[in-house]
Amino acid sequence: MFPFVNNALLIQYFAYLNAVLVFVKTSKRQTQTTVEAMSPADVPPEVIEEAGEDLGTLLGPVVETKIEVKQILNRLEGLR
Repeated sequence: MFPFVNNALLIQYFAYLNAVLVFVKTSKRQTQTTVEAMSPADVPPEVIEEAGEDLGTLLGPVVETKIEVKQILNRLEGLR
């Protein structure tokens, strides 16, 4: 990163990718918690429905983030 200290775009990418790492960690934890809540055999339908809604709500930002990271990686590959 040191050769790019004065490159504002690379600094923005670096900051964004750090934020993505936090988002990924949080999303994984939320998904694991949701799955664990559905582990017992006698899970009420309401819990299953709520879990599906939670996972569905999380899916949008996860897909958007994946697309954005791929775009950044492609741009960085182009700098080689």
